[in-house]
Amino acid sequence: MRAALYAATLVALSALAGCAGETTRPQNLASLYPGDVDWEKVVSVNQWAERKGATVVWVNMPRKPVEERR
Repeated sequence: MRAALYAATLVALSALAGCAGETTRPQNLASLYPGDVDWEKVVSVNQWAERKGATVVWVNMPRKPVEERR
């Protein structure tokens, strides 16, 4: 009985572990952000950081100036 419970637990944990690695990502990441994000600056800074061997973590995405938002 104990061995059957142990085996059932292992099977359940294996199934859950397999599903935990699955991520659903949107096709267009830009759709998650508001329309006033300055994507040109984001790309420029990320490319610069990649050339220099640095990593960028955006806490607040840069926004376009007010006159460009319209």
